[in-house]
Amino acid sequence: MLGQTETLPPEPVVRTFEDVVSPFMAVFFVAFLVAVVATPVFGMIARRLGVIDRPDAERKLHELPTAYLGGVAVCLAWLTGILISFGLKSMDGDYVAFPMSIVGGAVIVMLVGLWDDVRPMRPLYKLVGQAAAALVLISGGVGLRIVEGSVSAMKGGLGLDFVGTIPLPVMQVCSALIVLFFVIGACNSTNLLDGLDGLAGGVTGVVMLGFAFLSIFLAMGYYADSGPYSVGMDPVRIVCCLAILGALAGFLPYNFKPANIFMGDAGSMMLGYLSITMVLLLGEKGDPLLVMAGLTVFTLPILDTALAIVRRKARGLSIVTADSDHLHHLLMRGGLGVPQAVIALYGLAFGFVALGCAMMFIRLRFVAAVFLTIFTFITITAFKVAHRKYLREHFQPESDEEPMVNTETAIPEGQEPSSQSDPSLALNRRPEKRAPRPALASSSS
Repeated sequence: MLGQTETLPPEPVVRTFEDVVSPFMAVFFVAFLVAVVATPVFGMIARRLGVIDRPDAERKLHELPTAYLGGVAVCLAWLTGILISFGLKSMDGDYVAFPMSIVGGAVIVMLVGLWDDVRPMRPLYKLVGQAAAALVLISGGVGLRIVEGSVSAMKGGLGLDFVGTIPLPVMQVCSALIVLFFVIGACNSTNLLDGLDGLAGGVTGVVMLGFAFLSIFLAMGYYADSGPYSVGMDPVRIVCCLAILGALAGFLPYNFKPANIFMGDAGSMMLGYLSITMVLLLGEKGDPLLVMAGLTVFTLPILDTALAIVRRKARGLSIVTADSDHLHHLLMRGGLGVPQAVIALYGLAFGFVALGCAMMFIRLRFVAAVFLTIFTFITITAFKVAHRKYLREHFQPESDEEPMVNTETAIPEGQEPSSQSDPSLALNRRPEKRAPRPALASSSS
């Protein structure tokens, strides 16, 4: 009508990188400094207590006995960074409300891994500890909307209206089971990956850079229509990434080859827990695209673990049986040294990180095509190499030995044994080696 002005929708709020990151940079610096100071201290404690890892020239490829307890230093640095964040304000003027369920789960996983470092425990007990950490995470509501978001996507995007009748409690129970599976799987994935100096820590650092990119992208307001994705959880995601990155930046100089301290299960399992927690935090509103992007960023540890499980089951072994056919072992058998193999896996991890981040800008079908191509190539190559090793171990060519002669059949003195005089020799006697044929004279002679 005349005289009335049309109300336009508000412009989306877009923030700069500095707006969303600068308020929390103290978290990175504090975590970094604590890790730099605490790592050698815990190394000395480990050597005094005899908590060391000895090489075995098969799977443990380091040269000298090396101290454990580096994971405790990483955990302490991360916790200090999180503690500092409670006194920091975002640009909205709100203090960071970091969920204590995440902290509680991380401490539980670290303590379970520490126990295993000091006094090795049965795999079942480790699974129980990891499950306890997952339950603490679930109690804080982390990840409980994953199924709800997927159901909404199927109902709206695929037209499957019947899925909308699933009761909310049922969806939450299913989400809790997925969180339980995710946490146990991620803890063991990074633990299995921790086979070379600087490998698990460096790969997790690359993965955390991907999570940081996604978190900052959401906080800057480029994903949601109305601005920042989540005013309350955007700072939590950024703080968690900065604390881990700071802790790893302070720890890796001690852990890269030649390492004088290892993070042990205490560190590797905790890094897996925090990585999958970041995936669940990205799925805070149940958006399946963000969950898929997070899992793509974390693909390398998942891939290495999936290959290990299938490889061991194919050989009739338990999935907890250790072997020397992980991706880093294959690279080293291909001729790479420890630093080269580690850097190669950093590059591979960065490739998966780039694919996960690209899902924010490129249609899913194109990212999926590249992802499946790389994933399939690595999988088939790994199985080819492992299968060749299996064949060499179980079907070695027979070494030169004395000819096998059946002595049960008498042979007249002075007569050479032959397959005619004793037909069993056709099976029992190996063929004689023939002298090499003379080479043909060259045309110039």
